[in-house]
Amino acid sequence: MADNPLRILLLEDNVGDALLLNELLEGSPFSWVVKTTDRLARAIAILQEEPFDLVMMDLSLPDSTGGETLRRILEAEPGLPVIVLSGATSELSREELLQAGAREFMRKGQLDPEMLWATIQTVTGRE
Repeated sequence: MADNPLRILLLEDNVGDALLLNELLEGSPFSWVVKTTDRLARAIAILQEEPFDLVMMDLSLPDSTGGETLRRILEAEPGLPVIVLSGATSELSREELLQAGAREFMRKGQLDPEMLWATIQTVTGRE
């Protein structure tokens, strides 16, 4: 798997949360590369420049919030698995986010490595 790392685009404007997510991935059963940005516009540009296997994203970014953030990512890269990560109670429910195209919704404060790895493996089809 080292020859084919899982490529993750992380949209997160909180540096501490981005570091925590990287720490949670340490020791995962798969190799991975994370590219992080804190702006939706930059994320869309990155998606046009290089391939990714997964997007993990916060809904509240400096240049976009809520369902608009998810919608724009899915328009930019249809079919790309998206895991929504949120620390706050969203105006959108988990069910609404899944209906809008997210593959999963996870609360930041409730993440643990095994749960995160299992979710990533499920939404990407990685073993």
